[in-house]
Amino acid sequence: MTRLPVLRALLTAHLSLVAIVWVIMILGTHVILAVYELSSPADMDRSIWHYAATQVSRWLAFFCGIDAITTYLRLHVAHGRTRGDFLRQLWPYFIGLAAPLGLLLTLGYLVERLAYGFAGGK
Repeated sequence: MTRLPVLRALLTAHLSLVAIVWVIMILGTHVILAVYELSSPADMDRSIWHYAATQVSRWLAFFCGIDAITTYLRLHVAHGRTRGDFLRQLWPYFIGLAAPLGLLLTLGYLVERLAYGFAGGK
């Protein structure tokens, strides 16, 4: 039996969700960039990724936190563990989720910068 079963389950479930949403956001912003570049003679002067990253990432982190409490707390208590044990595993989970999410969002800005460079923008 592992010492941190909830932490392992939460990170496994939610980090894969974060990665999938990040890929969808990258593809979506690049589709918007491509459509704008093909339809408008003016250069793109705003960061599309900024709008996606600031809105979607907030709601994604909020969803993961709510899901951790509403889904996994019930399972944890139903299997004979305490709420305190759950909360002790929740803090490392929040840090373990925030760090990769921040890294992926920063990487998204770099990918967008490369895309703008290929498109001839700023």
